[in-house]
Amino acid sequence: MTTTHTHNTTPAADASGAPRPRVLYVGAGSPWAGGAGHLQRQMMWLRALDRIADVTAVLFGKPSDEPCPFDMTVVPVKNPPKSRRSRLRLWWDDRFNPRPRLALDYDTTDTRACVAELQPESFDAVFAYRVDFAHFAGVLGHPRLLLDIDDPEHIRVQRRIELDTGEYVDDRTRRDVAKLQRYELAAASNAHEVYLCQSGDAAAFPPDNVFIAPNTVDTPDTCPTRQPAAPTLGFVGNFSQSAAAPNVDGLRWLIDHVWPRVLASQPAARLVLIGPIGRAAEAILADATNIERIGFVKEVPEALSAMTLSLAPIRFGTGTRIKILDAFAGGCPVVSTAMGCDGLGAKDNEHLFIADDPHAFADRCVELLNDTELRARIGKAGWQHAREHFNRDRWVAQLADRLKTHIAAINGS
Repeated sequence: MTTTHTHNTTPAADASGAPRPRVLYVGAGSPWAGGAGHLQRQMMWLRALDRIADVTAVLFGKPSDEPCPFDMTVVPVKNPPKSRRSRLRLWWDDRFNPRPRLALDYDTTDTRACVAELQPESFDAVFAYRVDFAHFAGVLGHPRLLLDIDDPEHIRVQRRIELDTGEYVDDRTRRDVAKLQRYELAAASNAHEVYLCQSGDAAAFPPDNVFIAPNTVDTPDTCPTRQPAAPTLGFVGNFSQSAAAPNVDGLRWLIDHVWPRVLASQPAARLVLIGPIGRAAEAILADATNIERIGFVKEVPEALSAMTLSLAPIRFGTGTRIKILDAFAGGCPVVSTAMGCDGLGAKDNEHLFIADDPHAFADRCVELLNDTELRARIGKAGWQHAREHFNRDRWVAQLADRLKTHIAAINGS
């Protein structure tokens, strides 16, 4: 376990002179490194916590070389290794153990020991990003836990099962989803407050302690002027996962059913993939034409500034897509499936174009590629929607006030 500390002029007390609460933050990666949606969401929380608390951040995974911008103790912890279970044990756990794979697939002995050294019980609150990292750290039973569930895993798996034709979902997964649902609901019930991205996901949880904290983006005061090198279509996502992951599934749907129709109308069109590419995605792209891969980028809005359109061909998932919010903030017009823009409150033909049929999706792309004025109208409306509802500065201030009040309440002060 390596501990680092950065320094600035943050005082040890608030403006009234009252001592700042001590908060243990549990998350993943280096949120200030930017890029991926899960980093951007954590950055929102860290910015809010930094305003009102002295934070010790336990961060799973390889730390970034980028320095932490906050005055907080940073404790990098390696991801737990896979647990070693025999075939017989796997069979037994699958059928008789009430806990889901999430709680069985990893050996958390060392990670929990690292966190235990920090004495979580001594903190005024523990804030955990996602159930899996809270489980790895052993803080799900903390008496003052604030839990950002973010994307409910059991809902995502359920939606994948509903969509599946039998290629990716086996019987074990179908059995596991019921265990996963019970596990996530129990985690939510035992926390003092739970945070979710959108009301559609929140409907699956007990309403008493749920607060909707949407994904947010930095939005400029005016809609950016766009002069992209048309026709270029961007798709942002993590394409390094399995074929059953939402972005890789969406990529297959796009390449197999949408992209040929776009090229038939716009032979010079290019599809630019922004994000890491794995083997499953490479197999999908093997015979595709006019594809450019630019990999991981730290500044997604900057990459989208060169795109004519941004695509969100997502067929299942939970939470909300930061890829769309990034496009909105940059005034980049978006074509999405209904699931892709779920929870954003965006309207078809006003803030973006929505289509679930692949031919209709392709036709909406072509329509925007052919109409500069339409792109400008849709792009500006998307920017305005992000500015009004998902502005990061505004939400950070609101969440900081809420966290301060809530931490004081659970400590009886």
